[in-house]
Amino acid sequence: MSGTIIRVVTSDIEFKGYRVHASPDQPQYAIKSDTTDHIAMHKGSALTKT
Repeated sequence: MSGTIIRVVTSDIEFKGYRVHASPDQPQYAIKSDTTDHIAMHKGSALTKT
């Protein structure tokens, strides 16, 4: 699966009913799928650059 980073989150937020824990040292990334309009939140360690 591939997508585009649309937002970098550096503080705790609510996302789709879930609490997302993030900080400037460990940000999370909102990724929009290239094949659908789905947006998901991921840690940087789960991402790879293509």
